[in-house]
Amino acid sequence: MGSDNPLAAAPAFQYETMPSIFLGRSGSGPLVIAWDTNVLIDYFSHGLAMLNGLALPESIEQQQAEELEGLNILVQQSVYQDIRFIVLPETLYDSKRHQISEERFLRRLRAWRDFTKAAYLEDGFPIVDSVNSKMDNFDHEEELLSVPVGNDRDLIRSALEYNVHIFLTRDQGILQASESLKPCGLLICSPLDLVVDLAAEGRLISADAPEMAAWVVPDLQRVSHLIQALDEDAD
Repeated sequence: MGSDNPLAAAPAFQYETMPSIFLGRSGSGPLVIAWDTNVLIDYFSHGLAMLNGLALPESIEQQQAEELEGLNILVQQSVYQDIRFIVLPETLYDSKRHQISEERFLRRLRAWRDFTKAAYLEDGFPIVDSVNSKMDNFDHEEELLSVPVGNDRDLIRSALEYNVHIFLTRDQGILQASESLKPCGLLICSPLDLVVDLAAEGRLISADAPEMAAWVVPDLQRVSHLIQALDEDAD
């Protein structure tokens, strides 16, 4: 039996008011972001330090440290508004080596499950409603030629198939293909670049923001799954 006074949903996004991010989509709903393998590895390596406010190792280059800070901000923002992170199936096997180790595969699989739960789905991914998409029946193969052949192209093809809004990466080869993929409705950017774009749109929300007035409880359940993905001993 449902409650007579359900909690208000997390602040959604009005797609048509943010064309630089949603690239011509209309309607409203979540911001759906797919993580490239390098972003997921960054999160595995430094996520606990980021979430606990600890210093990053001195060996990390400044640019990567800035991108990690951007990723940390995005994770925090997912508590305050409807931002959903996903790990694409191809990421489970993505490796610069010929074959991924069983240990690394199992850890990515756990992350895939937790990211899926954090997106409020029992299984599958939060596919954007086709009415809000400009990609129906679109042949992407010509645009995909701008992405390095191999795993990178497979990941971007998968992001298009799952109709996500953003593919988050630090890979320069993929980032250079960003302009070519915009007509397909997919924004490719780094964590820090996305934070800058959200700030420019006035979409970095704090707990005391007016948008939070109707939302009784921030979605700590969602972020708890993101934290659980960091636990190497999790079931």
